[in-house]
Amino acid sequence: MLSSVTSIIQGLGSTSLFISMFLEGSSLPFPGIIIVLVFGYLLHPDMQQIFWLSVGMGLAYSAASYIPYAIGRKLGNNGSGKFSEKLVRALQWFRRYGELSVCVTRPFVLGNYISYAAGMSRVKPWRYGVLTFFGIFPWAFLMLVLGRMYHSSTEEYGKYLFLPIVFFLLFGWTAIMFFRKVYSKN
Repeated sequence: MLSSVTSIIQGLGSTSLFISMFLEGSSLPFPGIIIVLVFGYLLHPDMQQIFWLSVGMGLAYSAASYIPYAIGRKLGNNGSGKFSEKLVRALQWFRRYGELSVCVTRPFVLGNYISYAAGMSRVKPWRYGVLTFFGIFPWAFLMLVLGRMYHSSTEEYGKYLFLPIVFFLLFGWTAIMFFRKVYSKN
């Protein structure tokens, strides 16, 4: 099975990344992280390619995430008790932390459910798209870098080791600022 997945990724090239991110963004249960890591490993893109691929992946994910957003917008607040526990939790999270939760939760499972919650809460479509893009872009970039690093030689691995550290520091700083804002309201 793994060999067939890798041959499909090699055959489709970067299109496989955009397709997997589109499926992931549409809230279909799809293991997009595996495709992204394998792509970084197999095709070994350079850092400029990784940046532009991450932009494309972020745009594909953002475009597809308008599907659950539109469903949530259509449903509105009607029948929020009819949904799964994860969606109810996403609604609670969104109501408590606001629009910034769209950006912060993207790399996590809750991010797919936040799309519905943002639609139900009537977030402006352009704000939703921007927050989604800036939430998923760092994740896409990091996953491609990690896939590349795994394939790299020891010297090259040391050269790119700072990228995940910078990512986690920036993400940590953003999360701290987010929670400070939330708890300062309380």
